[in-house]
Amino acid sequence: QYRGDVGNDINHLNEIQGMLKSFQNSLRVKMSDLEDADMAQAISDLSKEEVGLQATLQAGSRIQRFSLMNYIG
Repeated sequence: QYRGDVGNDINHLNEIQGMLKSFQNSLRVKMSDLEDADMAQAISDLSKEEVGLQATLQAGSRIQRFSLMNYIG
């Protein structure tokens, strides 16, 4: 009984170890991408994302006001 439980625990730990190694490799790739990033391009991309976010927030605000006015009116 205990040997089976220990075997299951070992298998589970091996699975977790594999997932952690995979995660570590993903982080290494992301770090490499960040370190190799062209700063001018990164700033430009960030600015575009900010503009998109602002537009989305403004549209959401307009929709919210319109919906509230329909509810009240």
